[in-house]
Amino acid sequence: MNYRSLAVLATVSILVTLLIVGVTPSEFRAAEIKHYSMAADGKMYPIWSTMAEMINKNLKEVKLTLKVTASSEENLRLIQRGEVDFFVSDGQLCCKAVSGEEPFTIKFDKIKIIGWMHGNPLQIAVPADSDIRSLMDLRGKRVVVGPMDSPTAASVRTIFGMEGLTYKHFKPSYLGINEGVAAMKEGRVDALTVQASYPTPALVDLSESLPIKLIPIRIELAHRIYRKCPNYIITLFPRNIYIGQTKTVLVIDSPYVWGAASSVPAELVYQILKLTKDNIVELAKVDIRFKQWKFRPSCRKVGFLHSGSVRFYEELEPGCNFRIIFF
Repeated sequence: MNYRSLAVLATVSILVTLLIVGVTPSEFRAAEIKHYSMAADGKMYPIWSTMAEMINKNLKEVKLTLKVTASSEENLRLIQRGEVDFFVSDGQLCCKAVSGEEPFTIKFDKIKIIGWMHGNPLQIAVPADSDIRSLMDLRGKRVVVGPMDSPTAASVRTIFGMEGLTYKHFKPSYLGINEGVAAMKEGRVDALTVQASYPTPALVDLSESLPIKLIPIRIELAHRIYRKCPNYIITLFPRNIYIGQTKTVLVIDSPYVWGAASSVPAELVYQILKLTKDNIVELAKVDIRFKQWKFRPSCRKVGFLHSGSVRFYEELEPGCNFRIIFF
């Protein structure tokens, strides 16, 4: 028997074996593992480690690995350069990358949005017994606005400005969260602002020695901000997160977002998004931040939806016309 005959016989044997076990050649090829990477900065690593474990366990043909980065900005630059497949980012920064605003010099067209993650609201804290009840009550007060050029300071300028308040109307203090907490404990400031996911450890610490309350945003102002600022949404901040904070309040939020490169298959994005929603209760038992994850099509405010996300949200809310604008 020559080599050609042996080769034919071997091929036939393999095909017969596959048919016996019920596997077609196309299914055999589909079983190959496809590798994908996810860019996540340090504070997001725990939550995405949990996500990667779930994805790798349930999607047998996928292997997702994490690339640890320094910041949301690095994540966005990596996705644009095609060095990673998935990313997580601060909502404000992602919006700037899509529109080509500073610190970016071009529009990042490879970024496609999958969904919201946990919240990143602007929290305006004052002592629980303070007579400050609204933004307008901050006139003439000493207010911690965060370090200069920080996301907190940027949100303060935007949100306060739309209420008619500028830094001329109060005394801004450019302190970080820990320095701001110390200043409030010592009575050197009247109000403290911080844009961060909650419960914010520094505010938890503050409320244990000085009960606090959060200043709500007026509903009319909230709707104005929502319409004019694409990176913000309106949300309710639950009560009793901090000692002294006994009321649910309306806040402006810029949640973290997760997304993928436009080259990632739509079917994979759809399956991951559906898997996440179906398992969100179990995920929240591992990391409480999952309780804040939102499966809402409003994430399109930050940037163009991935086609796999479009399919998911159309099924979630039949009648959506995302395809007219978002691809």
